[in-house]
Amino acid sequence: MTASRARPAAVAPAPNPAPAVPAAVRPPAPPPAQTALPSYARPAVSTAPGDTAVALVRRYITDLAAGDEAGAYAALGGTASDRSLDLKEEAFLDKDAHITSIRVTRSDGSGATVDAEITSDHGSYATTFHVTYGPSGSIIDKHDYIKI
Repeated sequence: MTASRARPAAVAPAPNPAPAVPAAVRPPAPPPAQTALPSYARPAVSTAPGDTAVALVRRYITDLAAGDEAGAYAALGGTASDRSLDLKEEAFLDKDAHITSIRVTRSDGSGATVDAEITSDHGSYATTFHVTYGPSGSIIDKHDYIKI
């Protein structure tokens, strides 16, 4: 007797599993739109009288101490080529100069007077700045100093 061997039933190959698809990833939300301020934008108006004048005087002193004559001339309402303006404080301001005190002694709608004491390698100085407020911004229109 011949034994018949049963042939195993053909096994169908297992279907290829579907490739794993990553869950939908949301791109990060864009940052909120920011409006760039033009370089000539003025700072927000301060509520304290004289703050604008003090900021201008600080900038003038810092510019001169750093050797930035163009910035100093701008604080005086001029340009670097305007030699009619005098950078008097340049005689004693150096990179190590610092303001030891600053205060507004007069302030009204037309301007302010700012007194500052400055110490540098050349000594201590009392300075007075008269700031005028105008339609184009604030400028230092008079300034003087004495050695103390």
